[in-house]
Parts: sequence; structure tokens; C-alpha cells
Amino acid sequence: MIITAPLYPAASTYVPPSMSAMSFDTRTVSVNDLFAHPEAKAILLKELPGIESRLKTPQLVPHLSNFSLQDLVNFGALQTDRLAEIDAQLRALPPLPASAS
Repeated sequence: MIITAPLYPAASTYVPPSMSAMSFDTRTVSVNDLFAHPEAKAILLKELPGIESRLKTPQLVPHLSNFSLQDLVNFGALQTDRLAEIDAQLRALPPLPASAS
């Protein structure tokens, strides 16, 4: 068996990766990240009454740093038709600056 792979030219310069600002939404930002930001948390508490107690179940807690609100809806852990309204409010928040590492 012959395995072929493309040949890539060597890089002429190294460009270090950089962090970009984080904007908020219900599809890509984890539940923990949303709750860590006071303004985003206030939106969630207003639009989804009782969400904090619903998310404290032992089955969900380990996953909240990986799951977005959309993921919770997809898996049936959260029932809401308000994600579009929540998204609009979250997108109105100023993005968090890139963290300096």
C-alpha cells in the first residue's frame, strides 16, 4: 500500500495565534460562561425563571461548561421557545475583550 500526502512549503514567518473578543449567544457560549457574566446572567434569569434550580441537577452540572443553551434544548434538558429573544438580548451586550495570556 502506498500512502501519499501533500507537501506543504515551510512557513516564512511564525504568526502567533491571538484571542478574539467573545460575543454572547445561545448556540456557541457555554451555560457556565453565560452565568459568569452578570449582564448575561440577568438576561437568563429574567427570560427563563427558575433556570438556576433546573440546572443544578447532578446529571447536568458536569456538562454546563461544555453545553450551550441550545444544546440543553436539543437534549431535552430545557424546554423553551425563547432562544431567539434571548439571543437578541445577548448580542446587544458588548463583547468581552480578548483575554491577555
